[in-house]
Amino acid sequence: ILDLGTGTGCILLALLHDLPHATGVGLDINKQAIALAEKNAEENSLSDRAVFRLGNWKDDLEERFDLVISNPPAAPTESIPHLSPELRDYDPITAIDGGKNGLSFFKEIVQNFEKLAKLDATGIFHIHDPKREASLFYKAGFPVETKFNCHYRQSGVYLEPCCIVVKNKKQRRTWLQKIVSFFSKSIHSESVNPPENT
Repeated sequence: ILDLGTGTGCILLALLHDLPHATGVGLDINKQAIALAEKNAEENSLSDRAVFRLGNWKDDLEERFDLVISNPPAAPTESIPHLSPELRDYDPITAIDGGKNGLSFFKEIVQNFEKLAKLDATGIFHIHDPKREASLFYKAGFPVETKFNCHYRQSGVYLEPCCIVVKNKKQRRTWLQKIVSFFSKSIHSESVNPPENT
C-alpha cells in the first residue's frame, strides 16, 4: 500500500491493522508528520509493516504498489481564510492548500498513477468536488467509480460523495487484448475447445 501525503499515518495504519498480511509506505513532505506517523506505528505495533518516508509522490520510488491511497490537499488557496477553524487553525497549510483551483495535487496524482501502481492496482482517493476530481482520472483514461456515504437526517437520507476508486487503465486494456486474441483464434479455427478452468 502506498499512502500519498500520509500525515499522521492514520489511514495507512488503520488499513494495515485490518489487513494483517499487508505492508505499506507513507510519504509526506512534513518532517513533523513523518515523526508522528512513526510514533503512531510504534504505539500500534505496526512498525514492522509500515515505513514512512520524507518526500512526495513525484519522487521516483523503486517499487510499484497494489493499492495507492490519498486524502490530498484540495482547498483552493483563496478559500483557506474562509475554512472552518478546525481545518484552518490546526492543520498544516501543506495539508489543505490544493493550489489555485484546488486540483493541483489531484493532477499530480493522475500524472504519476501509472508509474506508482502495478498493472492490477487500485487507487482510492478522498474527494471534495467529485465532478472535477473524478473527471481528471476519467479524461486520462482511467476507469473511475464514485463511492458515497449515507447520512440520516430528520428530513431524509442524503448521499455524500466521499471517495473515488480508480483502476490502472492498462489492466483493462490487457484483458481486452486477451479477449480479442481468443475470439480471433476462434474465428479462424474450424473447432475451438473451451479454455481449461473457465
